[in-house]
Amino acid sequence: LIAAAVLTSVDDLREAEARRAFGRTFDVEATLVSLGAEDRETFSIQDGNVGMTCWNHAGDDFAKAVPGDRVRIRGRMNPGTFYAIAADCTSVQVLGHGPVPPPIRVTPQELLNGAFTHCRIRLDAIVADVLADELNGHRRVLILSCGNALFYALVDADHRPGDIAALIGQRVAVTGIYSHVSGLRRQLRYAIRVANP
Repeated sequence: LIAAAVLTSVDDLREAEARRAFGRTFDVEATLVSLGAEDRETFSIQDGNVGMTCWNHAGDDFAKAVPGDRVRIRGRMNPGTFYAIAADCTSVQVLGHGPVPPPIRVTPQELLNGAFTHCRIRLDAIVADVLADELNGHRRVLILSCGNALFYALVDADHRPGDIAALIGQRVAVTGIYSHVSGLRRQLRYAIRVANP
């Protein structure tokens, strides 16, 4: 048998994700654009307009990483818990630090068509409602209306000054990592900035 080539770019990771190429190993350099939960179980990387969300199994090697760091990740594509296939990292090495890529300004249709998944994006929308997050009491879920499309923004209420519910009916610019988690539910994570109504 001929061993499959090691995946060496974020493009390769996305293709392996699309093809559900279980077992493929990877050795990729990219820019860290976002950290997930407090335990840093997940993180997102980006290279140009291509991004990927990865699972961290590297432990303390990743403890001091911050967005903007250039990282080298190594691991294997495995069946996922929340995704059908996941990039499981057994090694994360910080190579240096630089700027976080600016958010890509997107249209709702681009997101509905699957563009810019796992990338840092900016979406203009109107906040239709604000709900508690049943999985995390410190988060709120903003229901974003964009014409006929609805999106969800997860916002850390502890880091957002003021009353988040006051955003209902306001036009906002949401910046975060775009992800299609399951079915037709799409989530934008992290920072939210309110645009002028």
